[in-house]
Amino acid sequence: MATLTAVSIGVFLTLFNTGGSLAREEVGLQVSPTVISPTIAAGDETRETVVLHNLSGRALGIRAKVELSGVEGGGVTAGVEPAEMTIAAGESVPVSVRVAAGREAGAGRVDGTILFLAAPAREQDVSIAGQVGVNLEIEVIVPVDQTIFHTPHLVDAGSPILFTVAGRNNGRFPTRMAGGMEYSGLLARDRKLSAGSGELAVGESTSMRLVWADTPAFSLGRVTLFIDTGVGAPVEHKAWLIIAPWRFLLALAAVSLAAAAGMFASAGVANVLPPNWRKGQ
Repeated sequence: MATLTAVSIGVFLTLFNTGGSLAREEVGLQVSPTVISPTIAAGDETRETVVLHNLSGRALGIRAKVELSGVEGGGVTAGVEPAEMTIAAGESVPVSVRVAAGREAGAGRVDGTILFLAAPAREQDVSIAGQVGVNLEIEVIVPVDQTIFHTPHLVDAGSPILFTVAGRNNGRFPTRMAGGMEYSGLLARDRKLSAGSGELAVGESTSMRLVWADTPAFSLGRVTLFIDTGVGAPVEHKAWLIIAPWRFLLALAAVSLAAAAGMFASAGVANVLPPNWRKGQ
């Protein structure tokens, strides 16, 4: 998936003295770069790299801890790989920071912190020597909004089917959109249709029509309509579709109406009968 750029991850350093044998100058844990900038689309993920530098004269054990707050862009996760490591004196180690937004994540900002807790690597000494913190300010965008999907549910066999997908460019730059239809059902082969828009300015909308001309004689299946910009997850709409001869559709409609009328009639009769009759007494 493509990933856009723009989050401010500001880096702060908090080192504190834990005793005479571990002076502040001896710890010397640093991180670079001090700024990472991802803006992420719903349904997408990004990976950035920070480098931890052990400038002290001893090996340090490092453990990463991630905390996220704010729910405006809910469905966002962040992780560090590796989450635990040992850095030898004078060594630098790259660390991958992964940020992901779920398909259902809404637009907005999620704040968080990544703490790299440092301690001497010796097993008998588990006191915390210091910590490096990375502030996360994650901006989540939804590239397509104001979507409209249209699909019929009952279609006469042999008749063409018209599907409509529409949406607005809610991204950060001009882009093109793609729309499509996927059908999977009984007694017919799967079918896919696609369409594309011209370049859309930010805030501009488009509507695309897809026509299925060679429909089967009979089929019952599931239609998925979608629209996307190629960034993040596509926006989808699912619906049932019945393709059959019109006589069959009329019979199906008649049976449905009769069943509904029968239910109402039964309820009406039950309400006018004496209570002891309704109980079978």
